[in-house]
Amino acid sequence: TGVDGNDNLTITSGSGNIKIDQNISVVNQFVTDAGGKTVLGGNITSAGLQTFGNNVELEGGNRVITTTADVVTFGGLIDSETGEVRNLTVNTAGAAATIFNGVVGGGVKVGDIIISGAGGLDLNAVITNAASINVTGNTLVADSVTITTSGTAATQIYQDAFILDSDADVTVDSGGDAADDDITFQEISSNND
Repeated sequence: TGVDGNDNLTITSGSGNIKIDQNISVVNQFVTDAGGKTVLGGNITSAGLQTFGNNVELEGGNRVITTTADVVTFGGLIDSETGEVRNLTVNTAGAAATIFNGVVGGGVKVGDIIISGAGGLDLNAVITNAASINVTGNTLVADSVTITTSGTAATQIYQDAFILDSDADVTVDSGGDAADDDITFQEISSNND
């Protein structure tokens, strides 16, 4: 059965891997260290922050990460398991952001990326290959970032402001393989000081 409680859960594996085969629910905070990778075979729900310090592999199905009061940070790479394309949904509450600090889909394509919550997405790394992207809240994009979706209906939807970090050089690409490979912006702005 899954982990169920109200305490903080910190998992340290050094250079080894962390394998999660069940859902983890109602923990306060969830944190992994920077070594190896987390093989995410279950969904995680927390009241407080979630920090994946290592690489994340989405396994066994589409994955949902939920926090009711804090930030979700992915410190390393995010990929699907070999031979599969897995969706990633991140739900945050209030003004809490989702932060990507590592390349997404660089090893194995990630499916639909759905970011919901007013805090939006803080993108500090390349999204190399995803099926689609849908972001609620602002999207803050760092310099030299490329966002690439591919396949049928490789849409990108930015429901609030798409904000370029100071002097950023950003490329957004939906593959252009089909008529419905749309990229939708509500607002584009720059974060120049």
